[in-house]
Parts: sequence; C-alpha cells; structure tokens
Amino acid sequence: MNNTKLSLSLIDAMKDLNNMSDDDIFRICNGYTPEEEKKYTEELFEKDIIDLKSLIEKNNGEYDTDDNIINLPAVFWGRLSEKVSYSYQSREGFFPSYFEEFEKYGLKLESISGQGTITKFSFLDIKSEDYIMRKILREKKNKIIEIEKQKNRILKKLPKAGFFIKFCFSENNEKKYDTGVVSDVKIISVESKIIEIKIDSIKHGIINLKGTKGELKKVNKLEILKSVY
Repeated sequence: MNNTKLSLSLIDAMKDLNNMSDDDIFRICNGYTPEEEKKYTEELFEKDIIDLKSLIEKNNGEYDTDDNIINLPAVFWGRLSEKVSYSYQSREGFFPSYFEEFEKYGLKLESISGQGTITKFSFLDIKSEDYIMRKILREKKNKIIEIEKQKNRILKKLPKAGFFIKFCFSENNEKKYDTGVVSDVKIISVESKIIEIKIDSIKHGIINLKGTKGELKKVNKLEILKSVY
C-alpha cells in the first residue's frame, strides 16, 4: 500500500470514528457496552470470582483461560483489571511472564508471551515467605519513589548546577549582592523543605545559601540569568 492509499484509509477510518457514538467507541475498546457495565454489579462480580476460584480448586490450583471451561462475561475482565493490587514481570523462564496479583481475592494471573500468549489463574498465597518478602520490598520501593517525587517538587524551578544566577546575602547585618555560577544544589531536609545552594560567586568566592524555596527567592532575591555568558 502506497502512502496515498494509506492516507486515504486513515482519513476514512477517522470519518467512521467521528460518526460513531460514545457508546459504540466504548464497546469497541472494551468489548461490552456502558449499559452492560452498569448492570454488572459488585454482587455479580463477586459471584463470578467465587465460580472462578472453585474452578481453580477443581483443576489442581490452576486454570488456563484458553480452556474456556467457564463462560465469564467480557465485563468481568474489565472489572477485574480495576482490582489489581500489584503487577510485575519476570524473565526467569525462556519466555517473559507478566503477573497480576489480586490480594483481596487471593488470586494471581500469569501471562506468558512467546509465539502466542498463555494466560492462567492460580491462587495467591499471601502468607508465603516469597509474597511477604516481595510486599515488603514493594513498600520500601514505593516509599523511596515518593521521597524522590517530593525532592523533585521541592527543587522544581530552582537553579541547577551550572546555572548563572544573581543573588543577595547578609554579612555582618549588611546586604550584599553578587552574581555567580551554581556549583551544587542539595536538599538538607525533605520534611522541612530546606535547600542548600552552593555558588561560586564573582566578588565573594564560595557562598552557601540555605532556606526554603520561598526564602531563597524572597530573602536572597535568587534570580536565574537566562543570558549565556
């Protein structure tokens, strides 16, 4: 297909899409209608979960979805995807495996991708040493990620190492103004949002400014110079 035919096909597809109702687009994307989703109550979902767990138990703790032994509605899978407590990938086998855990229901869904995709359910042992260890590690990781996000929020719109800046500081109760290059920026306290900026200044050598973002801008008149010298 040449570029002209491809462009025309895309234009036709966009026209069809524009002529579709929101409900039709929803059905194409999800495999069920908004009305079906509305009618599928939590009670029905819980019943299907019980049926699924019963089937897993009958099949020696494992159920391959390709077996089609149980006829679960499409809306079930959509609702289930909202209940994932954690997902991760493992490359220990020949083909990569993708896991989704549903802690509330004690279930685990494994998808193995190779020439095709094998998807199977099994029980999630939340009391196992492996699960407990992974949960502790995840909590530690999430805590570190949250701290890093806080750091990024604190440092946002502040000068970085190598930036030219104007600033002022007090020495012997006297305000002094200078210009310099930022050599280092670090957070002294995440909780108090205290920052330290090390500046190699023109007139006063190495200067260390400490304070919150507001204090640095208001008291030290911190200004990033956009001009490159």
